[in-house]
Amino acid sequence: WAALAAAAALAMAAAARGSGRSDGGAAARPRLAVPRGAGRTIALVTAVFSLQALLYFAVTAWLPRLVIDRGESTTTAGALLAWFSLIGLLPTLVTPILARRPRVLAWFGPAIGVSVAAGQVWLLVADPAQYVWVVGLLGVFQSAAFALGISLIVSLSANPPSAGLVSAVAQGVGFAVAGVGSLLIGLLHDATGAWIASFTVMAGVALSLSLAIWAVTRRSPVDLVVRAP
Repeated sequence: WAALAAAAALAMAAAARGSGRSDGGAAARPRLAVPRGAGRTIALVTAVFSLQALLYFAVTAWLPRLVIDRGESTTTAGALLAWFSLIGLLPTLVTPILARRPRVLAWFGPAIGVSVAAGQVWLLVADPAQYVWVVGLLGVFQSAAFALGISLIVSLSANPPSAGLVSAVAQGVGFAVAGVGSLLIGLLHDATGAWIASFTVMAGVALSLSLAIWAVTRRSPVDLVVRAP
């Protein structure tokens, strides 16, 4: 993993050298501010990203433990986690295309959260023969939720500088919520001695994600660039 991180660092350094400005960076960066009404849009985008990130990290953290507690081997647990990641590759690529179509997004977006909630409940009652199917369902729709969260950052920003600020807020808050939320899901399991409460809470989070997506798709792009009078 350290070698992969080092390779990524080298690639980013090479990309940074190749993106130098011809004016030597003399051009002033635009000043940004949050106008009235834009804060609600940013908050909703942040809520969508935070909720989907919490669900994704909680599943990747606790899915192996759940199936091991039910008598499965560590090999099976690892294979299911790999399946969860692999099956999400195609939805990650397709979802941004669908997100560009408002009529499709109006039903597809909220359906993602509902589907994830159904998957959490199914996982609670699934027998071992169903693990491949329910984990596949979660992998598809939770990867779609991640791709949608990224797409909304772009589509609800009127220009690149605005997208930079929205992205910083949404992802900064979102990954913090994901880390703390995943820990709380584990602590809830320890407090109750079972997974029922933890995955029920995650199903509730998924329904909240559905509502957040429904609300944010009705917002207009925000322009955070302050222009001189």
